[in-house]
Amino acid sequence: MKIIKSPIIKNVIFILCGLFLFSIDRLLKILSQHNFFQDKIIGIENIIKLDYFKNENIAFSLPTGNLVALIISIIILILFIIYFIVKNKNNNSFFILNFSLLLVFVGTISNIIDRIKFGYVIDYVNVLNINVFNLSDVFIIIGFIIFSIKEIKWSQK
Repeated sequence: MKIIKSPIIKNVIFILCGLFLFSIDRLLKILSQHNFFQDKIIGIENIIKLDYFKNENIAFSLPTGNLVALIISIIILILFIIYFIVKNKNNNSFFILNFSLLLVFVGTISNIIDRIKFGYVIDYVNVLNINVFNLSDVFIIIGFIIFSIKEIKWSQK
């Protein structure tokens, strides 16, 4: 397999990947909001089901403080992502780092859109009737895990 060398093509692929992930989450949110999943068995009954949920909390339905603190935290997170992308642009593991930050960024932006537009985040995955989340939450968590692993490896060198 030939590795893509052109930075322009790499950036285009990277942006398209982000748009694709963003679009999947937005589509699932719209479908759930319009009751597409209602009365359909999607998933494993009584374990995982898809439906429409209004989440006024943060990721994975964790409680949040006030809205101003949440917005400030999100702005700090986005600035942090931009800082790390610029700081590590010459690093050998740049793609992995960027992909992890892309996941966090896409998930954050999708949830911010909901929070601004509706005052809550649209969630559509219900696990055991205990925890409700969306794909954006999964992107954020996976991105953070990948980022953390890379940072631990870099700090050990």
